[in-house]
Amino acid sequence: MESIYSGISDVVNLWAVCRGGTRALGPGNRYVLWTQGCLHRCPGCVSPESRPFVPRLILSVDEIARDIISREDIDGVTVSGGEAFLQSEALTALFSAVKRERPDLSVIIFTGYTLEELTGEDDKALLSLTDVLIAGPLTGSEDLPTRGSYSLPPGFFPTRRNFFPESSSVRRSPLETER
Repeated sequence: MESIYSGISDVVNLWAVCRGGTRALGPGNRYVLWTQGCLHRCPGCVSPESRPFVPRLILSVDEIARDIISREDIDGVTVSGGEAFLQSEALTALFSAVKRERPDLSVIIFTGYTLEELTGEDDKALLSLTDVLIAGPLTGSEDLPTRGSYSLPPGFFPTRRNFFPESSSVRRSPLETER
């Protein structure tokens, strides 16, 4: 995905951070990053303030990685938006650093893009570090447990084997078989 953030891999532009964790955006206690900047105009967007491409909370990848790694009380990291894949280079650097030290942490990313749209090398690099991808624009009609009070289309892809039980009704990602 080409964006104004292309070529930037040492800092992330965030709308907000939940450092203490929440249980609302995935399994367990989640460290949450909301990225700043989004091209989608989804109905019912949970964070319309994160749409503008303006500097908001600029943090270094190293600073965020150190903070995540140091938090023993979290089970994973969730990225919401804005649009995460517009900052794929920086998020890839971040999750590469985090997974080197804490491979036990899962990564969940919400994106307005479909899996089929994420074809760039930077997108693929970020997808390789993603355990669950919740993909596609908000529609305002579906009811999924991970979405809080808003809705997502059926683009829910666990990309790490055994993240969800085999008996679950979760649609498996083609990425899962490539590992």
